[in-house]
Amino acid sequence: MQLDELKKQIKEISAIAAAVPEEFRQKCFELLMTHLLTGSTGPLPTVALPVSSALPFMPGAQPSYSGAPPMTTLLAAFVNKIGLTQEQFGRVLGYVHSNVVFYREPESSKSAQAQIEWALLLALKNAIVKGNFIVDAEEVRLICQEKGIFERRQFYTNFRRAADYFRAPPEPAGKPQPLSSKGIVALGQLIKELALRP
Repeated sequence: MQLDELKKQIKEISAIAAAVPEEFRQKCFELLMTHLLTGSTGPLPTVALPVSSALPFMPGAQPSYSGAPPMTTLLAAFVNKIGLTQEQFGRVLGYVHSNVVFYREPESSKSAQAQIEWALLLALKNAIVKGNFIVDAEEVRLICQEKGIFERRQFYTNFRRAADYFRAPPEPAGKPQPLSSKGIVALGQLIKELALRP
């Protein structure tokens, strides 16, 4: 292989590795370099990502990076409305084996606030997967338990305190509730904060 060709391919590999979330860049770069240097002529290897708390919807799986979620009309309008580029939006969440994953998560130390922020993020996940900004209380309960912020006595009270974010506050064994216009604004602010966080 010519030196100029090798340099060109290393630049391409660097660009590919730079496009994946930061915690996976090194592994991606190493795999692609190994593929290049061993002289393999087959397709590039699948980049397996370790399962971590950054991938809350894939317990026990070995996902491979798939990229940005599909930019539906609903999602594109939302991203445009909150004033983010698709690249900035991609810092917050992505798609791994057709599942929405969050690369950046709420950092609130207050359980009530973190619960509502997760409810908003799960509404965004449902907008991507199901085409509607809806919140399922059971889904929120599961993620709150996983993150160690679940308060049994206050769980549904927290929804009632933030009732103006939902068309109706989520209830035990109730149907999923759509976000209100105020809830969508709050979601937009949260996504913007997460995207622009250093």
